[in-house]
Amino acid sequence: MRVLILGDASVPHIHKWADILRELGNEVNVITFEESLDDRVLRLKLPGGKFKYLLGIPKLKGLIKELKPDVIFPHFIPNYGLIAYFLKGFKVLAVWGSDINVWAKKTAIHNFLAKIILKKFDLIVCDAGIIKRTLVEDFGIREDRIFVIPFGVEREIRERPLKELPFDEIRILSFRRHEENFNQFEVLRFAKMLSQSFKIRLIYINGGRLTEKLEKTAREMGLNFENLGKVPRERYINLLESSHFCVSIPKFDGTSVSLLEGMALGCVPIVSDIPPNREWVDEGRGIISEPKGEKLFESFIRVFSWDWWRKARVENKRVILQRCKWEENVKRFWDLVSKESLSGKNQL
Repeated sequence: MRVLILGDASVPHIHKWADILRELGNEVNVITFEESLDDRVLRLKLPGGKFKYLLGIPKLKGLIKELKPDVIFPHFIPNYGLIAYFLKGFKVLAVWGSDINVWAKKTAIHNFLAKIILKKFDLIVCDAGIIKRTLVEDFGIREDRIFVIPFGVEREIRERPLKELPFDEIRILSFRRHEENFNQFEVLRFAKMLSQSFKIRLIYINGGRLTEKLEKTAREMGLNFENLGKVPRERYINLLESSHFCVSIPKFDGTSVSLLEGMALGCVPIVSDIPPNREWVDEGRGIISEPKGEKLFESFIRVFSWDWWRKARVENKRVILQRCKWEENVKRFWDLVSKESLSGKNQL
């Protein structure tokens, strides 16, 4: 099958999908409006800020006539999902979590736009049962049109041996974007409280609108803090397997791929108590709490010892090996896509 992926190619997730679909024998093209981590991606460079997605539709339609995809596969509702609304063909949408739980709930207009965009897709794939329930109950999507799979823990990551780490300090990695939804200032407050009892090192990656303020606040708190910004894939994997804990405390989310990768690599999770995290983390294998600095600290102190940490990382590895068989999950999903695309368009 000829597959056209539309998505932000500056993040690894898009390339995981492209790679696995190629492994399944598909001819895959990727088109993006952002800088890409892979030179096989076609980037459309257009001015217009957020409007560049809409301005690029005419050029995209021309490319589709040339590529003749059997499946158009956009990722994320408000940009690439919006573009695909105007395109003809068999269309499958990947919903990431923050698009349906944050963007679609900003205003009544956003909610209305999400509903009409979602209705234009033949199938939808998401990464958590709670996201599927939201799509069904709040947006009127038929259950049989939604496929749930954990996104993106490849075999090489799942099967990599756990790295032995020193215990001279507690290394904590925050891998989420620097945006309001991810409660990054609460991470700083938690780290400050923890630093009164332990020697810690806090590392941030990625970026966002709050980056400068976060860096300034961390300096003022006197934290052992470093923000590395966007890092290459191998550096990111090294950071996960070299950190004792990874922290992800959003208000709303789907299942974080980075969280699952961290669990596979022995990085014990510290997460907010929301349904997608509850699907993967419990107090025997991580810290799960209200996303407030003092609550996180209380939960951490209640369970932490290095013996607990050793057992938690081994158990997390076992869970990922059992449940996150990325290649098998994608094959099951793509078998359905192939069948449905051949049988004609289905209405959500």
